Amino acid sequence: MASGKAAEVQAAARALFEGAPADLELISQLSGKTVAHFARIAKRDGWRSREIGPDSLAALENRLAALATGMVDEMERLGFSALSGQYDKQRIDALSALLKIVERLDEFVRGSWHSGHSAEKEKKDDAELATALALVDARIVELACELAAAMGGKPSLAGDGGANTA
Repeated sequence: MASGKAAEVQAAARALFEGAPADLELISQLSGKTVAHFARIAKRDGWRSREIGPDSLAALENRLAALATGMVDEMERLGFSALSGQYDKQRIDALSALLKIVERLDEFVRGSWHSGHSAEKEKKDDAELATALALVDARIVELACELAAAMGGKPSLAGDGGANTA
């Protein structure tokens, strides 16, 4: 077990290793220089602090909101292109996954991750996704029927086993 200055350095190193924010105090303890020394350097060189205060949280919320809005706009464009016959499933799946990540990050930033995230909300999200996927699936079937008719085949409705005897 270290003692004195060595113990202080070891404690600071452990704190950083275990995830403590790197503040001027810890840097000072690790380096043997004073906090004032590093404060002068930080001010002179424009070091940015990673401290999260109300202003930085608000800025992060705004950035996440803008990102989510852009993704929703892109999803709408993809939805409209799917209605016109152009369907990019991979792009829709990727945007959907990214949008969920942004929503979860937003919940985390707002502090509602632990209190607001529940199995009930997850079921609701899953139900919404299932509904959206069912609509996309129905449209794919419609487009396939239209394509089959355009190619000269008899269109058959999904689920009737192709027995269209009308």
